Amino acid sequence: MQTIQIEDSFISTLLKTKLEIQEYNLLKAYDRGELSIGQVATILNLPKVEVMELLEKYDIAFIRVDSEYLEQEFSAFE
Repeated sequence: MQTIQIEDSFISTLLKTKLEIQEYNLLKAYDRGELSIGQVATILNLPKVEVMELLEKYDIAFIRVDSEYLEQEFSAFE
């Protein structure tokens, strides 16, 4: 497994345990599109619903919606 370093010193001071740091690093990898929810869940040995709760805890969006996505969705109704 690749180790991801936290570059934000403010976030580093907020996270107290190795588990919190691991959670944060994995969720940021999800945020960047490097991991899926399922992969994060497997690594942390958690159900996907708990990973989604962690996303909320760290204020990381579960779904990214951009204009291209919206255009595709709305074109389905035409």
